[in-house]
Amino acid sequence: MLREGTARRPGPVVYWMCTAVRATENPALDVARLVAASGNLPLLVYHGLSERYPYANDRHHRFILEGARDVQRDLRDAGIPYLFHLARREDPPLLRDLAQEASLVIVEDFPTPEMRRCLAALIRGSSTPIWTVDTACLVPLKSSQRVFTRAFEFRDSLASARARALAEPYPHLDLPPPRPPAALPRSSLHLDELDLPTLVASCAIDHSVPPVLDTQGGSRAAQARWRAFRDGALDRYHLDRNDATRPGVSRMSAYLHYGHISPFLLAREAHQRVGKGAQKYLDELLVWRELAYHWCDRAADPGAWGSLPGWARETLRSEAKTERSRAFTLERLASGQTGEDLWDLAQRSLLYHGELHNNLRMTWGKALLDWTASPEEALSRLIELNNRYALDGRDPNSYAGLLWCLGLFDRPFKPAQPVHGTVRSRSLEGHAARLDVPRYRAIVERDAPDTTVAVIGAGVAGLICGRTLADQRYDVTVFDKGTRAGGRTSGRGSRSDSEWLFDHGAPYYAARDPRSARWLRTWVQEGVLSPWAPHLAPEHRPHEGECPAHWLVGTPSSQGLAEHLAKSLSVRTGTRIQAAERTAQGWMLRHENGAYGPYDVLVMNVPPPQLPPILGDAHPDLAFPAYVPAHALLLRFGTRVGVDWDAARLNHPAVEWMCREGSKPGRPNREQWTVQSRATWSAARVDAPLDKVAEELLDAFGTITG
Repeated sequence: MLREGTARRPGPVVYWMCTAVRATENPALDVARLVAASGNLPLLVYHGLSERYPYANDRHHRFILEGARDVQRDLRDAGIPYLFHLARREDPPLLRDLAQEASLVIVEDFPTPEMRRCLAALIRGSSTPIWTVDTACLVPLKSSQRVFTRAFEFRDSLASARARALAEPYPHLDLPPPRPPAALPRSSLHLDELDLPTLVASCAIDHSVPPVLDTQGGSRAAQARWRAFRDGALDRYHLDRNDATRPGVSRMSAYLHYGHISPFLLAREAHQRVGKGAQKYLDELLVWRELAYHWCDRAADPGAWGSLPGWARETLRSEAKTERSRAFTLERLASGQTGEDLWDLAQRSLLYHGELHNNLRMTWGKALLDWTASPEEALSRLIELNNRYALDGRDPNSYAGLLWCLGLFDRPFKPAQPVHGTVRSRSLEGHAARLDVPRYRAIVERDAPDTTVAVIGAGVAGLICGRTLADQRYDVTVFDKGTRAGGRTSGRGSRSDSEWLFDHGAPYYAARDPRSARWLRTWVQEGVLSPWAPHLAPEHRPHEGECPAHWLVGTPSSQGLAEHLAKSLSVRTGTRIQAAERTAQGWMLRHENGAYGPYDVLVMNVPPPQLPPILGDAHPDLAFPAYVPAHALLLRFGTRVGVDWDAARLNHPAVEWMCREGSKPGRPNREQWTVQSRATWSAARVDAPLDKVAEELLDAFGTITG
């Protein structure tokens, strides 16, 4: 119970559905129905999906929406009022408004850092009584105050409570349908009537992680997968569960994480089976999984370094200075490009399918200690890779499993080993020796998309699009009319004369969105971007939310990032696509010497004025954003210009931006300046002779620099 009290005013009982997204065997829903019925109060089930939760992406959003669609149908059939809110970043917190009018708020007891932050905000925003209900554990979280650190202790200490709960059927409520609240601040989305891919595409989330199409969310898909496992592989679970090439595991973790199926149902039906397979499955479900929940409930922050046992932190820190065999950036890890065959396959299982076989996850996780500069960084990378790509990410069971790789729920193993210390080690070589790796490769590489994609425009956006699709095994070709990839990040200068380099397009990179910040960080680690902290003019006019301390520039030139992104792609430069025609076979791309194609999908990443000539009259309904060109003046001096600053964005009628190129890391130590005009100024001079434009900009430069 977060805030004590009973329903004391006539407002509705509000049940915040979040991690128990099901209409049956849901204790939080049942408590809400009982309280509403006993007090003759309205009832509302509120289910929200925000764009702000950690690692929000298409994969998680689609799975959550599929679950919401099923529960909306089921609650509608049961006559239970349900409000689904797809929250946008700018939306005020609807749950807070509902709580302020409610007589009682019921929430699920889900011990993760994210849920704790949300509940703390809910407490601050209202004075309404708030009850928590355990919807995930057969032995409830608050049934013991002990902090268990070993599975056998948890198993033995709560054995009698577990046995009693297994022997009891789930109680059935015989209640009439509750009445809805008189008024709601917002109407519910009717998910049956909406196209979920289109809905997901409209959200401001990370679109680089696609849905897992062969693992659909929702109670119906969950029940179908459970029945297939129960009637097929459960009896051999104890024999096959550790072999990633056998269909020996339930693959229910994502459905359990989001509560699309009741763990009580799984436990009860497994308990009804006789044999070692069912016994082992119950041990994993009710001991190891519930141990993770109970431990997370008492950990200050389950994902923090300080949550590891003291002995594990001590031994890992003692090995922190031990030289690592290799180091990989987050980009290489995420795409499974380390060169270690088994680890890369395991990571690609996460990347493609959103899941990783639990026994292999242990080996996958421990390898990060050998490839990161510190054990703290290893933990951070584990959480990032798991929570972003795994459908069961951000779950108490996930946090416990990841921390197990670093010593949680384990004991010291002597003698100490390099890097791992006395934390149990599991080598990739040893695991590969007991696994049929070619067979596992076939499992991971299954269901590759048979789709060809053409991307016109090899700027950074087009290249990132191509890389994202290629990482998901699409056959991608990128076209660009320029001699090199880069688009607006292209610079002027000669590679043979490294003293003559200008960034006449985008002057620097900066992350104004957390979705791009993580990639900028890894590109710095790759060495293709470098921090740039210029001395800014007093008149500098920053963009809203801009932080010059985080500016980055390409290394060794402005095109360094584009060239890095293009390395693993098929890029055809010097190819001007003159027309794109949709035929019965697919998209044909016409150029002066012939045609490329057909392609199943076409992506256009070019300036708006170039679109109509390529697409012709086939798409008259397309609306293009306004596009205003600008001029760039490149200057080189024999002596230093007499200002003590290096860059400025100005409120000048002609000049928008100017910078001393030599102040950028790795650039020629020459007095070279780039001056970029204001778009409105250039728009009035589109047809003016370039020498006249250059003369005016040079005069403006002289005025500004004195």
